[in-house]
Amino acid sequence: MISDQRTHNRVSFFVGGDIYRESDGEKIGRVIIRDISYGGLCIETLEPWETGEKAFLDFEIAGRFDFRRIPVVVARSEKTVGSYLTGLNFHRGEDRRRVRHALTYTIESSN
Repeated sequence: MISDQRTHNRVSFFVGGDIYRESDGEKIGRVIIRDISYGGLCIETLEPWETGEKAFLDFEIAGRFDFRRIPVVVARSEKTVGSYLTGLNFHRGEDRRRVRHALTYTIESSN
């Protein structure tokens, strides 16, 4: 787990996902999820995103929990060497609860 001054601890994560600009739109790209918490996640992309911009993500946790077209809001986007790290906040409380459940299950199952 990554510890800092955030409300929720982040869990290091390295899994692919798909990103959309509209909930019923076409996929606009592939992302790498770098870390995840109950409140949001950090993705790596090839293009920047604007703070406040809305997007939708598809990803899964532990091959068992599917998340489809999850609405997120861009908190920040920073250029790194060859890519951008973009912080996203989950928009709905039900998604935060589902992520908490999936992460708790995954962490407890690994012990």
